[in-house]
Amino acid sequence: MNSNVTVLSYNESLLRKSDVDLLKGPHWLNDTIISFYFEYLDADFFKGNDLYLFVSPEVTQCIKLCHQSEIAIFLEPLLQEKRPSFIFFALNDNEQTEYSGGSHWSLLAYSCPEKMMFHYDSSHGSNENQAMDLAEKVLKFFQLPIAGRFEEAPTLQQNNGYDCGIHVLCNTEQLASYAGHYGKLRGCPKVTPEQVQSKRWDILSIIEKLRATTRPGAFCNQAPAQDGGQGAPATTAEFRNKLLNGPNLKDFFKDEHLKQQDHLPDEEVVPYLIQSMTYGENRKVFFEVYGCQMNVSDTEVIWSILKNSHYKKTDDIQEADVILIVTCAIRESAEERIWGRLESLKGIRRTRSKTRPNLKIGILGCMAERLKQKVLETDKSVDLVVGPDAYRDLPRLLALTANDQKSINVQLSFDETYADITPIRLNENSVSAFVSIMRGCDNMCTYCIVPFTRGRERSRPVSSILKEVEHLSQNGVKEITLLGQNVNSYRDTSEIDSTENVTSLAKGFKTVYKLKKGGLRFADLLHRVSELNPEMRVRFTSPHPKDFPDEVIEVIRNQANICKNLHMPAQSGNSAVLERMRRGYTREAYLELVAHIRNRIPDVALTSDFICGFCSETDEEFEDTITLMEEVKYHSAFVFPYSMREKTTAHRRFKDDVPQEVKMQRLQRMIEVYRRHSYVLNCSEIGHTHLVLVEGLSKRSDQCFQGRNNNNVKVILPGTDPIPAKNGQYMKLLKPGDYVAVHINAASSQVLKGIPLYYTGLQEFYEKHDWHHAADRLTLPFQG
Repeated sequence: MNSNVTVLSYNESLLRKSDVDLLKGPHWLNDTIISFYFEYLDADFFKGNDLYLFVSPEVTQCIKLCHQSEIAIFLEPLLQEKRPSFIFFALNDNEQTEYSGGSHWSLLAYSCPEKMMFHYDSSHGSNENQAMDLAEKVLKFFQLPIAGRFEEAPTLQQNNGYDCGIHVLCNTEQLASYAGHYGKLRGCPKVTPEQVQSKRWDILSIIEKLRATTRPGAFCNQAPAQDGGQGAPATTAEFRNKLLNGPNLKDFFKDEHLKQQDHLPDEEVVPYLIQSMTYGENRKVFFEVYGCQMNVSDTEVIWSILKNSHYKKTDDIQEADVILIVTCAIRESAEERIWGRLESLKGIRRTRSKTRPNLKIGILGCMAERLKQKVLETDKSVDLVVGPDAYRDLPRLLALTANDQKSINVQLSFDETYADITPIRLNENSVSAFVSIMRGCDNMCTYCIVPFTRGRERSRPVSSILKEVEHLSQNGVKEITLLGQNVNSYRDTSEIDSTENVTSLAKGFKTVYKLKKGGLRFADLLHRVSELNPEMRVRFTSPHPKDFPDEVIEVIRNQANICKNLHMPAQSGNSAVLERMRRGYTREAYLELVAHIRNRIPDVALTSDFICGFCSETDEEFEDTITLMEEVKYHSAFVFPYSMREKTTAHRRFKDDVPQEVKMQRLQRMIEVYRRHSYVLNCSEIGHTHLVLVEGLSKRSDQCFQGRNNNNVKVILPGTDPIPAKNGQYMKLLKPGDYVAVHINAASSQVLKGIPLYYTGLQEFYEKHDWHHAADRLTLPFQG
């Protein structure tokens, strides 16, 4: 049976065979199953009791990722239907700013009678930060103080890597039943192992019962309709024909705009040469950004283009006339999140006043590039689809939607870098900024979709980069991050095109392409950028280990304002897996490079990316990844279960044959290892004095500030008392953008805490110390 066959349509849930199959084995539950069971608890089990509100994973994720001012968009419609005393949130560990997808479910429950948020985590501590962030937003929404109102509740711990979703469902049902009897959540007995063990089969029985009793038409045994089941489904061919045979570009212009071309034959008339489209007209655009830092940078380019076409930006989605979603396609779960978000946006469109212009929704970025016209075919609410190299075309494409025509441009470019466009920062008050220096990737790792969604490598001219950095410096920015899909393979041929300058790789590394000749390289750019303002920190991401020749390492070592925090994506610790991934190095070569870097930059902080469960990865091969992590001891790591993507070499050559539950078990092990090392490394900083760039108020307390040290570790420090200058001549309160010497007195795996000692400058802090060997820390006596 086709895995896309619809098994059950129940209220807002649509269960397919692939969803139901997750219940039949030791598999991690997806959003669809959890949403279905939450709906079942509400509608059937508790008969729509107003005492409870069960918030779906999709809405929970939106609340978690949105700004505080936007929470009402998601919660108020639910609270208009009922006035619950207990609210249950199914929480995933997705962190949109670092990666897509997720690996662990937990339950966050709000008790109105107790005015408390309780967190039930079957892998204690895994989702604590996400739960605290969500709890803070919800409590603020209810205008409650945050202090003392969040509690990690005792709950049964899972004994495998895949039952977290089952624990959430068991806990939700038991807590709601207990609350119905006792009017509170505190004191509810833990669920038992027997409840967890039987829950999958209980849910399967419920599905079978609903299939037998649901109204006619709710169960269907054929593939779902193209249009989501509304009306007669149009075939793909019919839909494409409508697009191809519909109005062309000329039809969207008034006749008077073409009069000056009346003397030309029809085939020579080029209507788009005339700037006749004024669709902007102060319409308000709302940006929603998913995925990597490159998407944030791209959004700033998009905003610059649209502002020049008379659009206005809004941070209130309800005010928007245009909603642009900048997407990621690196993993399947990233795209699933976008489909879910599109469903939620349909509600905004339905409730929109008819006196306002029609709401336009656009899908931009990597998902648009990967799926192309399939986006328009799959979801009719989407008005335009734009790839990463077509953002200049956005004003025209938006104008084409004025008469409800769909528009699309996903043409990749060999030379587009947007070098002549000055980005407009989304947060103009931030003391840090991203600067895109190159686009695309030529590495062709077998697992990676990026070369197919971002195209070939091309670099911005160094002159345009220096101009942008200078502009940021003059506007008070104290830290920049140079961005690129393969940032340290930067090669600008606009100024220097000598064929004698051949790409230099790290020892023991190779590429799938011929070594490139000519151009100004990353080491040159890095040096020039660091010289512009010695008081401005410089970071870069995301590099490839092969592009760390000695020239780059020495520039980093010798420039005080280039942060000694290097991202070194290993992906695996096994040479055979690395060969299948086409990474261009062995385990031994990678470790040799790490040793060499640490020899030249002794206090460097290393971070990495790892994939577990890549095609045919054995237990022994995975153990090599664990031992590599144990040997290198990373300050942080971004770890993912493998997600196969179409078009990649792995999709053509290999099989995604590692079971999902095995991937999840391996993922948990990697998380445990890197967090353990992060904790030890951070604790070793206690007693040292760090140079910290203050970024703003702490998320958890307006009495504290947060900033980052040279190693990119977050540092929390009190901000209520004035701080002296180093020479003691004046005192003042901290503010974003200040450099301050901080004595570290506490640490966790993710955060350092300390006491601010004095104001300083970056160069001043280092001038009397050998920062080649000190990074940003000094061992100084602390005067309490």
